[in-house]
Amino acid sequence: MENRTRLLEVAYQYLMKHKKASFNDIWKYVKKELNISSQYEEKAIGNLYTGMILDTKFFLKSDKLWYPRNEISLEEIKSQVTSITSDDTDDEFDLSEEITEETEIFSEKEEDSDDDDEDEIFIAEDNYGDGDVETLDLDLNKRILQEEDF
Repeated sequence: MENRTRLLEVAYQYLMKHKKASFNDIWKYVKKELNISSQYEEKAIGNLYTGMILDTKFFLKSDKLWYPRNEISLEEIKSQVTSITSDDTDDEFDLSEEITEETEIFSEKEEDSDDDDEDEIFIAEDNYGDGDVETLDLDLNKRILQEEDF
């Protein structure tokens, strides 16, 4: 099995020759050049993709094609990053509002709980949307353990 460095070297050679390529095309070439057996194929393809993501010599544009980084201008990179970040801010989902709502719900439940619930432990909020709270009855667990003679 070839190491990640060798996989990346062959992939980069291919990209320098073709200037742009899909990951599938790159993989086919690397697999053939390094004669990667089917036994190691899954690990090698994962290593190649991970390496390409982490290596600054490779650049994945929004057209889903890989380019040698030196073929991409700084303006193109800035443009792509700007479009990605502006797409994220245009979403209707606002995480800060969601966190605030969840915090308020949790705070209300804490205020509503009685102080005499010493024999119960809060486990989790019910995800079915009916507002139930799952609790664990400690007295019941103590009795079960005593009956089983642990």
